[in-house]
Amino acid sequence: MAKSALQLIGVYAHNRIRSLARAQPEKRDLLTTREREVLRWVAGGKTSWEISIILKISERTVKFHQVEASRKLNAVNRTSAVAKALARGLIKL
Repeated sequence: MAKSALQLIGVYAHNRIRSLARAQPEKRDLLTTREREVLRWVAGGKTSWEISIILKISERTVKFHQVEASRKLNAVNRTSAVAKALARGLIKL
């Protein structure tokens, strides 16, 4: 009985450690550097046009990065994308 319980605990612990190890690369690689940068400026209250001037890229490119970040985070809009990125630790204010 005790042997079975220990074996079950071992299997559970092993699976949990493996799932945690897999979660780390996803967190780090979920968004590109540019997507994180754009979201940081969005969090700062900047418009797409203002971000385009700051980053010296087109407004269309800024919107592309916003949409891609939102898609990857399953967010419905830019505010939701910022909230989800902050909650996951992908960006900081």
